[in-house]
Amino acid sequence: MPKSIVVRHAEEPIYCLLCITIMGKMKEVVLEYIITHWPDFAIVAIVIIASVFISRKFTKWEDRHERMHDELDRRTCEANCKSHESDINVLKGDLKDIKDDIVVIKSLLIVKHKNAADLFSMKKSPRRLNANGEKLFADINGMDFLQKNKDFLFAKIDEQSPKTALDVETAANFVCTANTDNDIFNGMKNFVYNSPSYTITDNDGVIREYDITLPDVCFVLSLPLRDMYLEAHKEIPE
Repeated sequence: MPKSIVVRHAEEPIYCLLCITIMGKMKEVVLEYIITHWPDFAIVAIVIIASVFISRKFTKWEDRHERMHDELDRRTCEANCKSHESDINVLKGDLKDIKDDIVVIKSLLIVKHKNAADLFSMKKSPRRLNANGEKLFADINGMDFLQKNKDFLFAKIDEQSPKTALDVETAANFVCTANTDNDIFNGMKNFVYNSPSYTITDNDGVIREYDITLPDVCFVLSLPLRDMYLEAHKEIPE
């Protein structure tokens, strides 16, 4: 390689450094001159440059904040969806348990109140109140009670979705017994509380004393209630 070329290449970095130094000095001189002779312009220029710099920084921060916010929303949404799904599954389980409990309660009512059925009704295609049942029904003003609270009791039977007459009979007994905490039964509770022992004749023809209970009252109400409901729902086969 010729010596002149080697020297030129060696001088290039020094030349570039010298140019940078000179340019830097010129910028300082120009800046000093502007500040000295046009201070107002210099202030405006500095404010503009600072504003641009801050604006760029803020834009970058805002973009980063929006990305973080979007990511947080996504994660929150996913967490909420999983939480809601879990809550729904728990609710489904609770509803199934409630439905199972209702079936058990219905079964218990049938067994528990068999004594009331024997004492206050007779099987006469379908089951009807006997003399004991009719007396108790009259003493508690049963027909007035049923007429006054017909809409409420019918709505509660509707919730049981009866499909046959026997379903209606079971539902009527269940509805009366399950809603004794409602204020409409306060009068019935007072009757049971103040009622003296009844003189009844059992299925064997034996006359004896019997203490009336609230389940007895509910059973006696349930058979006329069954008939009223079936009369209003001719679509249910008997």
